[in-house]
Amino acid sequence: MTADKDDNRLLLLYNPLQPVETQPLLSRFRFGDTSSKPPCHGPRQVFPRSLVLALWAVKSYKWRCPLTEKAPTSAVYLTPDGARQMRAELKEILYTLRPEMVKTAAWAASNGDRSENADYHYAKRRLRQLDSRIRFLSKRLEAATIVDPVEQLKIAKGRVLFGARVRVENEAGEEKTFRIVGADELDLSRGHISWTSPLGRALLGAKSGELVSFDAPGGKTELEILEVDYRPF
Repeated sequence: MTADKDDNRLLLLYNPLQPVETQPLLSRFRFGDTSSKPPCHGPRQVFPRSLVLALWAVKSYKWRCPLTEKAPTSAVYLTPDGARQMRAELKEILYTLRPEMVKTAAWAASNGDRSENADYHYAKRRLRQLDSRIRFLSKRLEAATIVDPVEQLKIAKGRVLFGARVRVENEAGEEKTFRIVGADELDLSRGHISWTSPLGRALLGAKSGELVSFDAPGGKTELEILEVDYRPF
């Protein structure tokens, strides 16, 4: 999508005859808007493009074709749960953390000489960090394909696909359960592994009863797949 189309989609949400307070949230953050007064920000604030696109990412929600074992590792895939968590983090930064830090920066700047103002420099540095995170999250959400495990069940035919919950047994007879998720959802404490990891790639496409092997830090490891299911998170 080109920048012009993005601009048009944002501006179409704006009704100049309505009070700012009743406008759709996105329209209050449109490009070059110097008259609107979004919450937690001062008047005549021109919002950078990254913030506007981030808000657009929060509003949008993509559903596309499911992931199979043949997908390129450069693709961005998320489960619905992972997408919700990323969107929640993005909302918190946009509506809570960043506005609070803007206020802190404005307060620090009002205290006088900025060259030796530690509070001001901290606030500016923190704002850069938050803006960097906003750009990362918004780009990931914009590029992501959301894959629902429940929908995967319809085409899996017993195979391990993205979103699957897989119970395995290692050579020592120990059982473990893994969930195949996106790279942004990695959480080993919950058994969530990335589909791009060596174990994730080894499991994709396999069926219950089959043996798979992968290169672990301790060397070649072999696992037997005991069960594959697609229960919701």
